[in-house]
Amino acid sequence: MSTIFGVKLEQCARYSGSGSFNEVTARLISVLSQVNPRNLSEAARMLGISPSLAHYHVKRLFDKGLLSISAIVNYRRAGLRLATVFFDIPLSRRRVVEEVFEEFDYWRCIIPCYGRFNGYYANFVIPVGKESLFKQFLDSLRHYGLVRNYELYWISNLVLISRGFK
Repeated sequence: MSTIFGVKLEQCARYSGSGSFNEVTARLISVLSQVNPRNLSEAARMLGISPSLAHYHVKRLFDKGLLSISAIVNYRRAGLRLATVFFDIPLSRRRVVEEVFEEFDYWRCIIPCYGRFNGYYANFVIPVGKESLFKQFLDSLRHYGLVRNYELYWISNLVLISRGFK
């Protein structure tokens, strides 16, 4: 039996629960990790199979939950600005700040951090034109003693580089 990325295909078949994870599917996964995964026709050409067969295998992987699709949002085109904020929060106030963040509609992720800032690292997506209101919100958190300090960074161009993309 063949292997892909050092994993035996029979193990993949057991994982998928169908026993039908075959050589073509494995080779397709390998090729998609090397070329732009949105171009199934190119992957099919490289494998010597028809585009419809490549689509069939990708659909099966997707239906079984072995493949997922994600999107990269162009915030600028959507009229949004990405803000990264480091918060220094007293330990006694963290639960209250978490509750405030839960009510705030524009947060993307909030992660505990320790070091120069003991509190949270957070990403927010703010509508263009509302940046000063967001800054007022942050200042009010400090004014009411919920955060000791914060640093705000506006991210102007987010570039994600994935392995295998050209």
